Amino acid sequence: MSADAHETSTENPEQGRISGSRFVIGFVGIMAVVLTIFLTVISLSRVSPHQRNFAQAKFVSALDYIKEGNPKDAMQALNLAIEANPGLYSAYGWRGELMLDRNELGPAIDNFSVSIDNGSNLPGNYGGRGDAYLQAGLYAEAASDFTEAIRAYDDGTAEEIHEKTKDSKGPDPLRRSREQLERLLNEAEQKLDEKSKKK
Repeated sequence: MSADAHETSTENPEQGRISGSRFVIGFVGIMAVVLTIFLTVISLSRVSPHQRNFAQAKFVSALDYIKEGNPKDAMQALNLAIEANPGLYSAYGWRGELMLDRNELGPAIDNFSVSIDNGSNLPGNYGGRGDAYLQAGLYAEAASDFTEAIRAYDDGTAEEIHEKTKDSKGPDPLRRSREQLERLLNEAEQKLDEKSKKK
């Protein structure tokens, strides 16, 4: 047997082990995601009527605290609401706002994203996440979110939310006016332009 043939025969098993390990790692990653989704669905399906009522009551209390300027108790109430009912997606957006006020930008973005991914209050939560991105220096992401928030005003989504909450005594669910969003969008675009010129 030639030296070349011998080298080939010793390399193939090693390559097989490497490719096999990559397959296992990839498979484990996929299974972890599937398991997480499965457990989330199970947890949501196990929310009892009592838990839903408790979560809603805590959410209403949180909005009252926010309007009163009491962020500490508001955060505690939102945490309890989400713990009792993880499917109360509107609560994540308000928790994101409180985290944004505390400069906890990463957690704020995560909470806004939960609300956005589940179609909850898109103008309010796109605006909030855009604000967090802007403060984090992620100007392209901020501009994209502000654009989506403005689009939600223009397509009637914001008006529908105002109509549904017109009798509410809580804080403004949209949290940022269209004019504020336009100013924030301009700021994000200017920062992005300045950043590109420095390169």
